[in-house]
Amino acid sequence: MTGALGLAPGGAPSSARASSCTPARSGSRRAARSAGGSAAARAAEASRPRPEHHGARAPWAAEAPQAPGAAAAARLAPPAVAPARAWERSVKVGVLARLTDLLLPAGGVPKPPGGGPGGQGAPPERVADDAEGVGYEEISFEEPIGAGSFGAVWRGSCRGDVVAVKACKVADAHDGAMLLREIRYLQRLRHPRLVSFLGFCNRPPHIYLLMEFMSGGSLHAVLFGPPSKRARLSFEKKSSMALQVAEGLAYLHELNVVHRDLKTMNIVLDVDLSCKICDFGLTVTLEKTHLTVRHVQGSPRYMAPEQFESTAKITEKVDIWQMGCVMLELFFSCVPFKGATGMQQIAAELLVKRRPPSCPAEADPRARVLAQSCLRVDARQRPWATSLVAALACVLEGCGDADR
Repeated sequence: MTGALGLAPGGAPSSARASSCTPARSGSRRAARSAGGSAAARAAEASRPRPEHHGARAPWAAEAPQAPGAAAAARLAPPAVAPARAWERSVKVGVLARLTDLLLPAGGVPKPPGGGPGGQGAPPERVADDAEGVGYEEISFEEPIGAGSFGAVWRGSCRGDVVAVKACKVADAHDGAMLLREIRYLQRLRHPRLVSFLGFCNRPPHIYLLMEFMSGGSLHAVLFGPPSKRARLSFEKKSSMALQVAEGLAYLHELNVVHRDLKTMNIVLDVDLSCKICDFGLTVTLEKTHLTVRHVQGSPRYMAPEQFESTAKITEKVDIWQMGCVMLELFFSCVPFKGATGMQQIAAELLVKRRPPSCPAEADPRARVLAQSCLRVDARQRPWATSLVAALACVLEGCGDADR
């Protein structure tokens, strides 16, 4: 800055600048003024130093030649962070356009044919056919760790393995036989994103399910639990976790199996916070493409609109709605219908007002597109699980440094 060095724009000392800016009473100045438009007066006026404008070059001053250097480079070049931000903005715009295409009902990846993984035939074979189950005396109940849809859950051990033990109380022999049939089917479901079914114990009035134990607890505890259990998750990590859940759903839906009670409490984690879907107590094998609802099942805040209707046809699109609720909590820390006081109020929002849970307006637009596509009131407008897998993979590919 010229002021810091005590120099006027034209190179005169500061004291000279100050004195020349005061009114002059000399004869030459009076002569110049009386001359009016004479050349000498104009020259004298032009040579008189002007007051300094702080913070900017005076508009009438000529551009001083500047040697190349750091100052010139800083003036000519954009900030170093600008290109990266511009690149990330362009990537996000491209990702949003791709998500819109993937998650439109007509533009999404089509549902694969029924069967095993990728529609390749029957479900995988059982690892072991424990038709008789295990003895009650072989199970050690060590620590209660929560409650599932049917009953309490313990961390325990059986035959040398650490397991999660779920106690399911059945009303009568008929219900017990029906549950045992489902358990034997569950034994055939094997996927990296599903909690493995290990066996069962039939001890009326209880049937005990032996499941893979996940030491990381539930996703709900990581998001809303006590501070000691919470984890700070980046957008990239949240997207990865959502993708893992979507992969598990895609596998179930390929087998024409619907969960019907998907929520963050039923998503459990390992030590690396990788996700698996658990609690298949309400899982139903769909007969062809739908099953008529006989009574309301599931958690009201996560239930799809059609689950409130006694004559509605339930399809795997129920799980897609509930996946939208999971993403509301995962990406935005928003509990669906948090202000609702009961099932009737939630049903009125969905069936009368036709209004799904809302996403925060200031939230990441990628997460909003993902969640809102799943929370379409019309089940036919929701994407397939395979479309969600493709969309979440697209989001992960476009994650930048700010998302990590």
